[in-house]
Amino acid sequence: MLSQLAAFIQSVKGSILLSWLLMVLMAAALALMASGRPRRPARRWFGDFFVRWGLAGLFLWFVFFALWALREVLAQSFVFPVGPIQGFIENATLWGVVLTGFLTITFFGGTLMLQALFSKAEVPEGVVYYRQEVIVTPQRIAGREVFAHLPEEPPELREEAAAREALSAKRRG
Repeated sequence: MLSQLAAFIQSVKGSILLSWLLMVLMAAALALMASGRPRRPARRWFGDFFVRWGLAGLFLWFVFFALWALREVLAQSFVFPVGPIQGFIENATLWGVVLTGFLTITFFGGTLMLQALFSKAEVPEGVVYYRQEVIVTPQRIAGREVFAHLPEEPPELREEAAAREALSAKRRG
């Protein structure tokens, strides 16, 4: 089995194998960028929504392209059986992939940019005061130095506020 794999790798041209590996690495980098933390300067400039979904679309295109390239390499070595559309594949593979990629980028870029431009901002419930700046957040969000003033405070918040006041009174004297 290993000798067959070694013979297959040696039969493939180095440029094809290296370009396929480079494409897989680029797809992995795109997937890593799309799954990263949402607040980085480049993402703020493009918009989180556009970057995440646009990169996800590019990642899918790269995965499809990688599988197609692997299929082409296997077809050249007569490992993969020839399908009924082999004539179309042989004549249109490169330009088909280029056009597919261009249309994918156009679709994801155009659709998601328009959606990011024309979508209405959703206003969640609740108001949180943070250093005299009003930030609207969902109910029961807690963070560092964020105090929620909600219409009905749960008993845990009242107990915590009472304990905080008692501690500050103890410290004062």
